[in-house]
Amino acid sequence: MAGGRGGRRRRGRGRRRPGRGGHRTHPRGLRRIDCEGGTHLFGALTAVGLVDELRPTVSPLLTAGPAGRIATGPGPPTPPTSLRLATALAEYDILLLRCLTPSR
Repeated sequence: MAGGRGGRRRRGRGRRRPGRGGHRTHPRGLRRIDCEGGTHLFGALTAVGLVDELRPTVSPLLTAGPAGRIATGPGPPTPPTSLRLATALAEYDILLLRCLTPSR
């Protein structure tokens, strides 16, 4: 959503609630949102049922430290959703996956 009204988030204006932006984007034919990064944003989108695809990248890297999740948030944990592997692409030592929810 480059340019135009509603295309940018203004800093300092408070938090946005996931799922509330569709009333602006759907009439313009924009029905998809690609979300990259941000465990709290991804967790919020997951909690309200707006995630229907996950594209994890796996690479051979061994590390130690506190375990984290790709989706976090302040609310109660959401029930697990089974994903279906749709695509797997291996290039050198990297594995790119595309997983879909049952609704896709």
